[in-house]
Formats: sequence, C-alpha cells, structure tokens
Amino acid sequence: MGWALNRDTLARPHLATGALVDLSPGAPTEVPLHRQITRLAERALAPLTRAVMEAARGALVTS
Repeated sequence: MGWALNRDTLARPHLATGALVDLSPGAPTEVPLHRQITRLAERALAPLTRAVMEAARGALVTS
C-alpha cells in the first residue's frame, strides 16, 4: 500500500482501470513543488532545470 500526489493527466488512466483509487474525489490537493539538486551538479543540470521549469509552468496550476 502507498500514497502519492499525481498530476491528473498522469493518474487518469490508472484511475479508470482501478489501479489507483482517489481518496478524496472532487477535492484537488494543491501543494508547492520544490526541486533539489546538489550544488556540485547545478551548472551541468541548468539546461534540464530550465526545461523542467518551462514545462511545469505550462502544465501545472500556479498560484
């Protein structure tokens, strides 16, 4: 058994098959997301960080 917060678009097919169960139907849970990386890899991961941030801005709810 486990729990997770998943994007609706990611979870929807699994909810439809019963592989996942919505524990609070109709009640969205919005939480801030944070990305952590080691400072040693920060420069090397900068392009990936920018791409993740850009994709998130287009797909996730922002407040």
